[in-house]
Amino acid sequence: MRARWLVAVPALLLVACGQSTPTIDSGVRTDYSSATLAPGDDLFVVQFDAEADLAGVEDIKDWDERGREVVRRLQETANASQGPAIAAATAANARFVSLWISNTLVFAGHPELGPELAALPGVTKVWQEAVPTGLDDPPFESPPFPEPGDGGWEVAALGVPELQKQGLDGSGITIGIIDTGVSSTHESLSSGYRGRDGNHDYNWFSPLRAFKDEPVDIAGHGTAVAGLAVGDVIGVATGADWIASIACSEGGCPLSGVVHSMQWMLAPTTVDQTDPKPELRPEIINSSWVRSQDDEPMKRASRALAASGILQVYAAGNDGPGCETASPAGEGDSFVSVGSVNQDMQLSDFSSRGPANDGRVAPDVVAPGERVVTATMDGIYQEISGTSFAAPLVAGVAAIVLQANPDLIGEPDDVTKIL
Repeated sequence: MRARWLVAVPALLLVACGQSTPTIDSGVRTDYSSATLAPGDDLFVVQFDAEADLAGVEDIKDWDERGREVVRRLQETANASQGPAIAAATAANARFVSLWISNTLVFAGHPELGPELAALPGVTKVWQEAVPTGLDDPPFESPPFPEPGDGGWEVAALGVPELQKQGLDGSGITIGIIDTGVSSTHESLSSGYRGRDGNHDYNWFSPLRAFKDEPVDIAGHGTAVAGLAVGDVIGVATGADWIASIACSEGGCPLSGVVHSMQWMLAPTTVDQTDPKPELRPEIINSSWVRSQDDEPMKRASRALAASGILQVYAAGNDGPGCETASPAGEGDSFVSVGSVNQDMQLSDFSSRGPANDGRVAPDVVAPGERVVTATMDGIYQEISGTSFAAPLVAGVAAIVLQANPDLIGEPDDVTKIL
């Protein structure tokens, strides 16, 4: 990954949810820690049966009101389900976070709580994730690359210069980046960061205490992704704003990490994780990571984002050229999976093919993903390959679509059809 980013951030094998009998499963390694956790803690994930009824929210035309109503229903369902489990975790002095977006509870340590919570009415399953050490290590530095010039071939291939001459650059649209973080000081990204006035509240989320105060990239992947979506010169939607969250590291993107970030994107908070404001959610979220399983919390979170009107863009993965290698990602018709083509407009060998293991056709679209030019976390540029970098180009195109026709904001199904 450090050399050319030829693979997307790898997924970790996680247990499937939805079994009829609650069980405790053996742990898997992750790279996630909430603001109250420490490296070396064990995380336990509790999935509850009840799912919020979000039917009809798409009929709410006001963006702010729609987001607040989605959050209200999700939190109401979680509060009704999680009370006994939270009481037990509190009594045991366990540290925990409620992921109300999927009606999931994550708690640290205290493995003796697992059987107790699994036996509670309304609990589907309990499983374990182990938080590794080294989460507070400083980010690595990538080797130097030349200046970007007028951007890479991918910008021209997508017709971006012609669009910009028409005043179409994504202005007025916000793209959320769920990844390894983003470097907001890079010259191509600083002007597009929504917190460029120095206020990081509602614009940046890190579950890692060491990085919660301001944007940082702990591995470099997210900065490269953001550069192609919104970066000056090198990106597609150069007029769009971006916000970001840390959900991944070089080691992977655990379920608890990505769902927490999806929750924050739905209702951004202050850097201290208080005062959520769903009216400040982005219109588009880019997720350049893959999952090996069709996890229930992930599906629920994706449905909630779609219900709020957010378009979700996912990388299809880099496990090609075989068939049935595409990653399952979003849920419903409100997301787009993206494969990669090279400069000859041929499908990249590494680009994953469908169908996904949930039976869905994938990818939905392809975009330039080989030897594209983007930003590095230490302020320079690089040539890079992977479906991780085709996806943000599509997110940028979607931002231009929304700018060109604002009536499509909050209509992710329609935007996916247009793409």
